[in-house]
Amino acid sequence: MKERPLIGISSSLMIDTDPKFIGRRLVSLSEKYINAIFYSKGIPFILPISNDIDSIKKYANLLDGLILTGGHDINPLLYCEEPHPNLGNVVTERDYFDLELINEFEALNKPILGICRGSQVLNVAHGGDLYQDITSLKNNIIKHYQSPPEYEGSHTVTIKEGTILHEILGDSVLVNSYHHQAVKKLGEGFKVAATSKDGIIEAIENTNYNFEVGVQWHPEMMIYSNNHMKHLFDYFINKCQI
Repeated sequence: MKERPLIGISSSLMIDTDPKFIGRRLVSLSEKYINAIFYSKGIPFILPISNDIDSIKKYANLLDGLILTGGHDINPLLYCEEPHPNLGNVVTERDYFDLELINEFEALNKPILGICRGSQVLNVAHGGDLYQDITSLKNNIIKHYQSPPEYEGSHTVTIKEGTILHEILGDSVLVNSYHHQAVKKLGEGFKVAATSKDGIIEAIENTNYNFEVGVQWHPEMMIYSNNHMKHLFDYFINKCQI
């Protein structure tokens, strides 16, 4: 068993608005993902967006696991839909990068944890689609973009028996919430692992792989104040050591 697995973290892209450097492209990543991996005894490895397939293959060979992070909306054209009026900003080159990361890590059966957008892109990678704006749904009765501090849970999710998440978290858990999109049609191989009280899919799992789990909430924001989220990261890191 390896002592400290190397964990790849997908990054995003920001365009600098500082007048001195306006238009400069910046690699973007919340430090909370990095700290959560350190806290769970992994070693984080930031992955800049690239269309170099050879580099992505080498990432997959070098690293022991992958975290797909949150961020921009996914381009709906990738799941054969036209853009909804409430669609947020998209970074299509990031979408393609994340999809290729998934392809290469799956080819080696290495663990993948998708967080928020990361869960959604996992689903899209397998032919699934998304609700582009859940606030437009008539049955959306829960606030999915919370006001309380990010380390506090704002609503409950119910976890399905027989899932990996149920083994880790139990029957239900309080989660934070920062999303306006969600999984609609499941991608091939995926099953629902958790739902909110209004029926929104909050977690998915693909049992065709060693560990492929997507959660709609942000466990990296809660890891220091919530043992459930620490257990989730610990379980993932342990899978990356096998």
